[in-house]
Amino acid sequence: MKPIKMRAEVNNCGIVRLCFAVFVAIGAAIPLTEVAAATTAPSSLYDLTTNGSDASGSVANNDYSTTGTGSYHGTRAFDGTDTHELRRWLPKVTANMWVVYTFNVPTVVDSIGILLPNADYATAKRAPNAWTFHGSNDKSTWEKLDEQSGETNWSVNEKRYYKFSNTKAYKYYKFNCTANNGATDFMQIQEMEFYCTGTGDSTWTGGGETSLVNDDANWGGAAMPGSEYEAYIDDTGETPATVPSGLTVYKFLRLGNESGNSAKVVQTTGTVRLSGNSTIGRAGATGEYAISGGRLVIGSNLYLSAVAGGKSNGILDISGDGEVELGGKFMLCANQASAGSTACVNISGNGKLTVTGEMDIGTDGNSAATTGTVYQTGGALTAKSMMVGFEGSNYGEYLMSGGNCSVENLHIGHENGTGNIEMTGGNCSVKELFVGYGDSGTGNVEMTGGTLSATSSLSIGRFGYGTFSASGDATVVTATNVRVGFSYQNDSRKGYGTFIVTNGAEVATTKIYAGAEKSHVDRAKVVFDGAVLTATAASAEFLKDLPDVTLGAGGLTINTEGNAVTIANCAFVAEPGAKITVTGGGTVTFEDCTVAFTEKPGRSFAFAETDGVFSGMPAFSNIGGSHVEMSGDNKKIGIVRHGLMIIFR
Repeated sequence: MKPIKMRAEVNNCGIVRLCFAVFVAIGAAIPLTEVAAATTAPSSLYDLTTNGSDASGSVANNDYSTTGTGSYHGTRAFDGTDTHELRRWLPKVTANMWVVYTFNVPTVVDSIGILLPNADYATAKRAPNAWTFHGSNDKSTWEKLDEQSGETNWSVNEKRYYKFSNTKAYKYYKFNCTANNGATDFMQIQEMEFYCTGTGDSTWTGGGETSLVNDDANWGGAAMPGSEYEAYIDDTGETPATVPSGLTVYKFLRLGNESGNSAKVVQTTGTVRLSGNSTIGRAGATGEYAISGGRLVIGSNLYLSAVAGGKSNGILDISGDGEVELGGKFMLCANQASAGSTACVNISGNGKLTVTGEMDIGTDGNSAATTGTVYQTGGALTAKSMMVGFEGSNYGEYLMSGGNCSVENLHIGHENGTGNIEMTGGNCSVKELFVGYGDSGTGNVEMTGGTLSATSSLSIGRFGYGTFSASGDATVVTATNVRVGFSYQNDSRKGYGTFIVTNGAEVATTKIYAGAEKSHVDRAKVVFDGAVLTATAASAEFLKDLPDVTLGAGGLTINTEGNAVTIANCAFVAEPGAKITVTGGGTVTFEDCTVAFTEKPGRSFAFAETDGVFSGMPAFSNIGGSHVEMSGDNKKIGIVRHGLMIIFR
């Protein structure tokens, strides 16, 4: 199949891909006998159900009739496996042996292919003889698209194709077999494929501001391309063409495809749909997609900057009321992108980016130095998981100053990659957050504003190098704990973590602790200098096993929220003027803790009970010429050592 060269930039647009079917009366579909025994589809057909890189849908549990064993369920008809015995669909003989395939986005289907197993397995008798084929957009009301009967004389490994008239896009398609060829046990199909046929190769010949992508006059060859073809937009320095609203690309888009070229799409309205993997900035080219209105819906993966061939640059700009929805992965620098390639996503206004799968910012798979960046000043970003800086020498960066972000699992600096998040505003919610993860990944989080919420946990330095700093108006909320440094006793991976809270920033949690085994516990470092720690529940381990806690002159305020909390087995280094203040009406208890003064004259340390109680006291060291001030009513605190003066205020 030849690619379609769309030599244009596009603005004010949706990108168009319509399926032009060959019209045949419903109920009179014609087997394509010239390819009936072929094992692959002819070049004029594009398989919409391939379970590979262009997969665009799936079969869910219970979306098929009962099978003989669990290995032969309905999903096997669409798993892309043509030969394996256990990968065939084998429903028991009933009045209706059916399966429903669900596309990620509504898709036009006008042909189906049926392949039988490559071994006998009673092929001739178990083969389908009669069936109906239906489409639906609500899985309730079904429209018949095709009906077949009398399909006999099947042979091993035979593949037949059936074409019918349909130009409407449906989300759900149902194949309902009503009879096989005489077997009393099962009906069987090795593989089933759904297609949309096309009109032949076309090349973009239009140009200029008034050229319309959905105008046949602007296409060479067979005029407007059919849906099974690739959309290439690869202009250099030309005025963008205009694409009207409401148009669709069914296969995939390559925006900026050849080295040295650049191309841009501007969408302000309508809906653009792509079923397969799409790329913006490929093989040394620059591609930019700017959407300020309407929707861009991609059923599979999207890559910004991909494939070797020179430094690529891919840009996705989501602003205004634009929406981008991805049914697969979203990768910024990927698929062997050349060193120096960059990828950038901008989210502003009310723009929305929704990624069903994983979102990788700065990754390529071959250890080349690439950079991926996300800027968010508004709007909303939602992803199942996000890797910021993934693999090799790749660098990923997420800069957030506004809007909302929701990610189930967020890894910053993963598997030797380097990741950085800077947050000055906005709200970000994650389930689990890992900073510096796996095989020397390096991660950094710097918050000076906004709110970051981790509904499960926050790990800083989990087998990698992690630094997390919060200051100023930053708020960090964890439902359970903050784990600083994590590695196993006999594990060669590092697990170094640094947690810095300064200048009024607040951390609300139940526990902050060193997560490493005892032999590695020195890999956790904590700094409190003007920090506010809020106890979200009573905790006997509020601060625990922290070997290196620096208390700056700005001090540490513990807001107990009426809870009793314990600081256990922690070693503090107190700078001049350091102070711990308890508020919130609860009790803070010290167990097996130490405080060492720094090597500076005039050293002092203060416990302040503004609304709460201290219990117990750390052991002080390096105390010559130092004093500890105790404010409040608690007179239980007090150990007098040589050279240390304790003053009760």
